[in-house]
Amino acid sequence: MDLKALIDQAPSQIKDHFIYRTHLKDDTITFADEKNDYLYILTEGQADVIFQTYEGAMRTIYNYQPYSCFGELELFNEDAKTHEIICKTESKTLSLHKDYVFIWMQSDFNFTKYLIEQLSSKLLESSKSLSAVTLLNVNDRLLNCIYTHSLLGDL
Repeated sequence: MDLKALIDQAPSQIKDHFIYRTHLKDDTITFADEKNDYLYILTEGQADVIFQTYEGAMRTIYNYQPYSCFGELELFNEDAKTHEIICKTESKTLSLHKDYVFIWMQSDFNFTKYLIEQLSSKLLESSKSLSAVTLLNVNDRLLNCIYTHSLLGDL
């Protein structure tokens, strides 16, 4: 089941707590290294996850499309902090406090399954990406970086 269908079928006591926001292009949805108690769902537009090193280098590490969710990791791990998420286009989000996310999970197995699938998918993707990049030499890392940014359209 896709996320749009899950949202449409969410119990009314959950829908009552949905927080809807509109974001302009280049707006920041979440700032880096903050505590987060909300699940975010991008309902329209595109948003990039930006990773910045302490030296100031920035890299887009993920691109969210409509009906993608983020912030789920922080709901389950108190030590997890946010990444910076910036709107690539005008976008709309729906957010839900973790207390209501947990109530929704208790009442809807398909929603719970969806979140677990998202967490495992992101874990696998980041593990593969990290493994691939660490095995590259410096020249190949540079080429990989150029290629990644070319795919994301931000060169």
